[in-house]
Amino acid sequence: MPVPITTPKSVAAPGTAAVALIPVAMNRLAVKPLSTARRWMTVGCAIWLLTIGIVACQAPPAAQPQAASPSASPNALASPAVPASSPDDGLPAEIRAYTNWLKLNPAPLPPRAGAPHGSGVKNVHVSVAPDASGQYADGALVVKEGLTASGDFVELVAVMHKRKGADPEHGDWIYDEYIRSRADEPFRLAFKGAVCWGCHAQAKATDWVFTR
Repeated sequence: MPVPITTPKSVAAPGTAAVALIPVAMNRLAVKPLSTARRWMTVGCAIWLLTIGIVACQAPPAAQPQAASPSASPNALASPAVPASSPDDGLPAEIRAYTNWLKLNPAPLPPRAGAPHGSGVKNVHVSVAPDASGQYADGALVVKEGLTASGDFVELVAVMHKRKGADPEHGDWIYDEYIRSRADEPFRLAFKGAVCWGCHAQAKATDWVFTR
């Protein structure tokens, strides 16, 4: 009886399947490193952006342009004149700025023969203006300055201070007179009180104050 010839099935040689799987495995291995590299690139970019943000936050703010200070207007009020005296000139503090006060005489008063208060021209300044009748309020100060004959400096400062009740017989005025012989020396008190009454009695009509 004839024996049927059976075509043998192809059998893979040992190791053939493993060899066939190598390309697939290699492809998988190649994909995995690529994915990991992408993940690390993403993380690296995030860290870089975060670093830039932190540095930007810590950086000092840009300096803002400063507005230019306005220039002084030509119509602005001038600053007050420098006081005529200083703390070490020997005059009372209450009269040191007397040259900024109201001046009663429009022009310097010329010297008169036999008149007190220096040998040169004079100016009279008051801390407050008199009322319509020529009377001064309590606390008023009157300063008469007398210059030297050459007009180089003030050699005499006569002060009247009105204090209610101080001396009703003489208009309640207190009198002090300061003198000096050089521009670089302090004033000193030379006369006060009664020595001034006789002369100022001639000016009762203007509250004992001479204005000419």
